[in-house]
Amino acid sequence: MSEQMLFGLCREEGPRVDDLLRAMAGGLRARGLPVAGYVQERLSAPDCSCPGILLHDLATGAAHGISEKRGPGASGCNLDWAALTARAGDLERAVAACAPALVIVSRFGKAEAEGRGFCGVIETCMERSVPVLVAYRTGFAEAWAGYHGGLATELDGRDAAALLRGVGMAGEDAGSQ
Repeated sequence: MSEQMLFGLCREEGPRVDDLLRAMAGGLRARGLPVAGYVQERLSAPDCSCPGILLHDLATGAAHGISEKRGPGASGCNLDWAALTARAGDLERAVAACAPALVIVSRFGKAEAEGRGFCGVIETCMERSVPVLVAYRTGFAEAWAGYHGGLATELDGRDAAALLRGVGMAGEDAGSQ
C-alpha cells in the first residue's frame, strides 16, 4: 500500500463518481479489505423542486437521508445539517473502531468548504494513518486545495481499477467501471 494517506478525485464527467466509488469499494471488499464511507444518491421528489440526497454506507449498506423536506416551491440548499453531522460522527466512530483499509468521502462540498461536514473524519483518518479518498467537483477545487494544503495526491478517476492503482491497492480483482 502507498505511504500517501490523502487522495483527491475531481469528477464532473464520465461515469458517475458514486458509481466509480461503489465499484472501487466492491473491489476492495472482494479482497477482504474493510472499507468505510459513503456514496450519494440524488432522489427526485414530485412535490418538491429540490432533489433529496441519500448517503449509502459502504460498510453496512444502510441508507440515510440528509435532506430537509421543505415542500413545494422551496428553493436553495435543502441540506439537513444535523443529519450530515450525524453521518460524519458515525463514520468518525467507525474509523476509530476498525481502522478500515480505505475511507471514502464522496463529496467535499459546501459543508466541508466551511470546515464542517466530513472534515473531522478526514482529519481523524490522517491522524490514524488511514487512507482516505475524497471526491469533489471543480467548483470546490480551490476550497479542497486550501483545505489539504498540498497533502493530497490527485487521482485519475477513469475507472475503479485506476482509482485502486492510485491509492496503492490494486489487485487482480480491482473492479472496473
